[in-house]
Amino acid sequence: MSDEFLMSLEGDEWITSQPDFDLHQSKVMNPNPIVSVVIPNWNNGVYLRRAMDSIVNQTLGIENIEVLFTDDKSTDDSMEIMKEYVNQYPNFSVFELKQNTGAAAVPRNVGLARANGKYLAFLDPDDWYLETAMETLVSRLDASGDDFGIGGIIEVTDSRLKKVFAAISYQEVQNYPIEKLPAKFYSWMGPQGIMVRHSLVKEHNLHFPIMRTSDDQKFFFEAMALAGTITQTTEIINWLNHDSNNVGLMKLAGKSAEIFDNAKRLWYYLVEKQYNQEATRRLIARKLEIQFNRFFYTPAMRVVLTDDEFNDVIDQFKAIETDFGYDPSNYFDVEDKKVAWRIMMNHDLQKGFDYISWARTPEGAKVRKIVDGTVYAVPPMSDIQPTAFRFRAYGQQLKLDDNKLQITANIFTTANQVNELVIRRLADPDETYVVPLVNVNGSEYTFEMSAENFAALPGAKYQVLIRWDGFNYSNVVYDNFEYTAANDYGFYKRGNVLGLRTRPVPEAYSLSENDDEYTLTIRVSGWWNTLDGVMFINRKDENDKRFFKAVNNKDYRNYSTVEVQIPKTELSAFKAVKYSMQLIWNENQTGFISFGSLAEQDVTTSGFYETDKGNLALNNSAVIYLNQFSQNAEFVELGITSSNNRVVIEKLAFTNRKTMDLNLQADAKAEDDIHIVVLSNAEVDGIAGNHKIEAIASDGTRFAVAVPDKVNNLTGRYYITNKGNLGLK
Repeated sequence: MSDEFLMSLEGDEWITSQPDFDLHQSKVMNPNPIVSVVIPNWNNGVYLRRAMDSIVNQTLGIENIEVLFTDDKSTDDSMEIMKEYVNQYPNFSVFELKQNTGAAAVPRNVGLARANGKYLAFLDPDDWYLETAMETLVSRLDASGDDFGIGGIIEVTDSRLKKVFAAISYQEVQNYPIEKLPAKFYSWMGPQGIMVRHSLVKEHNLHFPIMRTSDDQKFFFEAMALAGTITQTTEIINWLNHDSNNVGLMKLAGKSAEIFDNAKRLWYYLVEKQYNQEATRRLIARKLEIQFNRFFYTPAMRVVLTDDEFNDVIDQFKAIETDFGYDPSNYFDVEDKKVAWRIMMNHDLQKGFDYISWARTPEGAKVRKIVDGTVYAVPPMSDIQPTAFRFRAYGQQLKLDDNKLQITANIFTTANQVNELVIRRLADPDETYVVPLVNVNGSEYTFEMSAENFAALPGAKYQVLIRWDGFNYSNVVYDNFEYTAANDYGFYKRGNVLGLRTRPVPEAYSLSENDDEYTLTIRVSGWWNTLDGVMFINRKDENDKRFFKAVNNKDYRNYSTVEVQIPKTELSAFKAVKYSMQLIWNENQTGFISFGSLAEQDVTTSGFYETDKGNLALNNSAVIYLNQFSQNAEFVELGITSSNNRVVIEKLAFTNRKTMDLNLQADAKAEDDIHIVVLSNAEVDGIAGNHKIEAIASDGTRFAVAVPDKVNNLTGRYYITNKGNLGLK
């Protein structure tokens, strides 16, 4: 086999063929770091600070970590950012390539060839570490003696979080034989969440082949195969960035054909190397299932490819099946894909696509039957056997008393073991709460949690899942639950499955206005029966309360939204003070509203603001300031402006500073947003002594009148006090 891609572990061409670079290095370098982190980069400047900060803030200590960062001739500000870290922190080596290589493999190899750490970790520059990641993996590998360790990954897609590839991090184990890992483990063979012992890599000359895709699969699978056993941890290691606007090295990875070609090249190489046969078969089967899904379950492919092109793909699949000597579909995770594979391998495209169209329809639209404790979906094609569901759970009963919560479900499964019920927070998939399995009676499985623990669940929206065979999770179909009874406990019907909300957690989402009113949109997660509205409470007088009813309630997957419309005419009747704001739910329950997304809006002119505790409130008070000043021989004209247009200035008062007597009061006339006060000089001259000048609002509230810098023409007895306000001397 030609080695144009430098697949072989023999020789050093992967080092000698590396491009020239300029080196930027910290003044202080630890020659014997515990961990070397290898990072390739191309135009990821927008993400780099987050990634680098996640390294320098590791609990293991940056003094124990070597950063090997290779820039593939970026055209953004990546290098400027990295030079800051080189100058500020120890142990940074930044390799600035003089020519672009077009993929991650060469930049990774540049760093790999110069690593000094006991362990190696690999980070893509748009991802980032949990601050305990290095310490977690180092401690696990030190304890186990294994050469390969892996932990959990959280995927972030446009602010949506998902715990991915559960099979890689569902257990705390050491010295686990790789042939026992399920095929689903190989859903992910990228750099995230992995640490490898450096001595293993050096001993076997491991490196990344020069391919735009599958280079990481080769490196990490070979490391596993040569290690023989691995360490797994349930702890989260990486955050994986899948934002839709993310552009970097892997965005250049090419189309499906190139991905498939590189994958085949890798599989044939691995079979030829005769690594652990069972592990190799499971890797290839899992990747084939993903490729099969890409080509045949993606509707867009049926628009792009012709029948001849589909048949060509099938021939390639069949060749792999023949050359490798086993049926990979036996390892497929999804039952209907096993059936679809076997149909397609007979080149029966129409029948195969008809079956796939049926398989993709919602479960509720399919004919089902239960035979010997297993649920089957019955396809409309008479010559195709019913498809077994490996696991189905149907809600049966919910009970909550002073002592415990019990959830009973009818479970039909071919699984080896039902482990437990899991309550998982939708907004943070790493936050889970276990409800142990306490009883099995035929198909009825009962799970139990103490009432105390249930009551202590933080306010949020949750999935209710059942974990089975270690790393698989399935929803509980709502089915027979009494809706009203379940809702009393916070459980609810989320689509057709069981969900949980624990007290409402409201946060302000947006604030808009028109000529007549403000519309406040509040996003709410958690549990409630009713979202009633918002109460404004005078912070100086709790008896002064103003309620506005909630309208336009809408339910979404992770939260609900509610709108509150606040007429400006009613706001103008508020006193000129600060008001707290609380969501009213279940008629008489209350909770503060966090400022939330309003931090991204300019709401200062509306009077709404963020308190020091991060909650939404209304400042109906105002800053009153002198907008204009003019004086002639007969009179003076003062223009007074309020920062809050709901505070209407009616009068101007002159109060003696010593006696506190009100010696003069003048009416204000509104002209647009300015309140004009005209005073005769003779009238003012008739009052003796120093006076403070205050504006009086329509509700009687008195305000000092601030004098801004732009008003610099005060004359006569008018002056600026040491507090910056208007006074009379």
